[in-house]
Amino acid sequence: MRRLTQFLLLLLGTGLALLLILGFWPLGRGSRVVLSLLVVILSGAAGYFQWRKDRNNKVAHQHIADSILPPEDFQGAVVLVCGDSESLFSASVLFRETRQGWYLQVKAPEQLPLLAQHLAEVRPALIAQISVLLTVVPEQHQDEDDFIQKLRIWHRAMVQCKGWLAGIPPMWIGIWISPPAMESTETERWYTATPGQKAIQMREAGAVVIPLVEWEREQDGRNIQEKLSSVFWIESLVAWAKTHVQDVLAQRQGDLPALIPCAWGPA
Repeated sequence: MRRLTQFLLLLLGTGLALLLILGFWPLGRGSRVVLSLLVVILSGAAGYFQWRKDRNNKVAHQHIADSILPPEDFQGAVVLVCGDSESLFSASVLFRETRQGWYLQVKAPEQLPLLAQHLAEVRPALIAQISVLLTVVPEQHQDEDDFIQKLRIWHRAMVQCKGWLAGIPPMWIGIWISPPAMESTETERWYTATPGQKAIQMREAGAVVIPLVEWEREQDGRNIQEKLSSVFWIESLVAWAKTHVQDVLAQRQGDLPALIPCAWGPA
């Protein structure tokens, strides 16, 4: 429907321009012919480039197999996973279904708007459930300037999705990093920072979410030195993430609006 509208607008603009030149402007015959040819050539070129763009998008969409997309009646979150996502997916499977939602891997920034467009066309009922997860593995980024440039490229790709998803999709950030040597790896822990809440939230597998400071004070027989090490580690990581990730995305860059994550934290 959108392509048809663009085509009709192009025809309407071409027709009005020719009508203005041939019927209203007091020009000589030669000038009218030259201007008319110029309008036809420009309109034809615009139509060709639009057709070529649509064809390239169609080819790109053909590589998005319906088998990796959530069903039309899916009730959970649909998450487009960007950034350093290689370690979260296997080479043969580009999606993961969990209790929390349906996760689709996006390997490159230019694929994100195409995937958003494809979902809007083939799964329009799921648009309200779509969000973007920006994954970051700090150990993979030793050059700060290069890392910031990659963030801005992903930033632009997220903003480009607004034409298909009725606005810029909600964005959240996940940071994967190796825990300190003293921290036990037997228990899975998730840390979350939410805008508007000063306290960092922590959740262990099978437990409820509690503020990190409360977990630190709990008398559960755990090594106090291990807890302090974990708290210092997470606080230093949060400070790094705020400076190198959150503050970069929160800055307006030319025509790019600021992006504020719904939630972010290390895992």
